Amino acid sequence: MKNIQVMTEMGKPYSNMELASFMSCSKGHVSECGSRAGFAEILIMCPKVKTLLYKAIMAMSCPPITGQARIEAAVRPPKKGEPSYDLFIKEKEDILNLMKVGLYLIHEVFPPKALEAAKRQNQSPDKLYADETLENGGICVIPGEATGQVSGTYHFRIALLPTDEMRIVLDKLEAFHKECMNGYR
Repeated sequence: MKNIQVMTEMGKPYSNMELASFMSCSKGHVSECGSRAGFAEILIMCPKVKTLLYKAIMAMSCPPITGQARIEAAVRPPKKGEPSYDLFIKEKEDILNLMKVGLYLIHEVFPPKALEAAKRQNQSPDKLYADETLENGGICVIPGEATGQVSGTYHFRIALLPTDEMRIVLDKLEAFHKECMNGYR
């Protein structure tokens, strides 16, 4: 259902409110962090604000073709009966099932020495870990602080697609992790 339809059905005051809705294609089963693309739907915006927004957008409006194609795939996935529908559903379910088993979000309780080292460097423990993972392990992970983690919790995110290289990356991450944590015990 379109936003404008919902707003209209809800009646006043909702049907007269400004609304901006954003869709990103940089995560999930369509893109897996490999492409940055998205769009916005803007409803009932003050004309002066809308003009300024469009000017700002136009200054950066050169999305790559791959991003445009992924947006198209995200908003118009194959329909039942189309040639690619069965493959699309299988791949989507495979990726979503992998995410459910914990390949996307990995938590770790940091040893006290790691917390102290992070504090000495004016970093959160997960940022310190992410930096060390990249510098010493050659693997890029995203510290939880970059994604709005709950205060006092520390974790990192890593997105892995189901590929032949995934096992290699996981083995490398496991070896680095053990070495890193042992260094702080």
